[in-house]
Amino acid sequence: MSIRRSTVFTNELRRHEYEYRGVLLEINSNLTKIQKKELHFYYTHYAEAGETLELFRSLEDDKKISWEDVRFLKDGLRAVQRKDLVDIVTEFENKRNLTSLVHMYARKRRGFEESSCYYNSIEQAAAYLERTTTHGVSPDGRFYRSLLESRKSIEKVISEFDEAIKHAVLDPWRQLTLLVVVAGEIVAEAFRMSEERRLTSEVISEMCRSAADELYCRMQKLGTWEDFCEHIEDGYNSVFPQQNLMPSTGEITDVVHQLKTTFFI
Repeated sequence: MSIRRSTVFTNELRRHEYEYRGVLLEINSNLTKIQKKELHFYYTHYAEAGETLELFRSLEDDKKISWEDVRFLKDGLRAVQRKDLVDIVTEFENKRNLTSLVHMYARKRRGFEESSCYYNSIEQAAAYLERTTTHGVSPDGRFYRSLLESRKSIEKVISEFDEAIKHAVLDPWRQLTLLVVVAGEIVAEAFRMSEERRLTSEVISEMCRSAADELYCRMQKLGTWEDFCEHIEDGYNSVFPQQNLMPSTGEITDVVHQLKTTFFI
């Protein structure tokens, strides 16, 4: 079981890297000669004589960009006024995050060990969703297994649930959250079926990716990945209230008074 689980994880990471390299090639093809010169100027400390792809390789070697972190890449594209290319990188980033969120949620539902290769925001969001979803009730795995056995695509299932959820839930962020949970539960059952050798790791990886494509279209209309994570955390805190660690106004006033006395202000 650990071998198949590792294979699914490896396939997902490999796919992310291939898609990231595709994005770099698209950027290279769409930059004008002047913009390439400007980009080399922006990355002066990393731009030795060479082509733009060699510049990207230099940034990777210096651990400034990677499929895991494209923030510095987006900074450079903004500097050369290519918002359209920033949007392409952001789309890759968000689909990568959603793919990993569905995968990580499913892993948690199956009780698999954590992987340090995921970002903290994805791990945290998956943990919040898993605990909130299973609080007081455990989703019926047999129902999600029946969806898999019906051979409906995960995109089709998400669309069908989307219609039902819209009639029952008004908040669009909550609608998206429920769709992520549905996708995660289906993938969790797919993991179970893979243990029975009824599904391959490649099929599961493709399911996560297809679900992310479907979910991304909805998230794009609502806001950013950071907005989504904040919504998930708010939902978690409403179910499991956290102790307020922020100091009160009175406590701040007391500290100011102490400082005033100490430093003779």
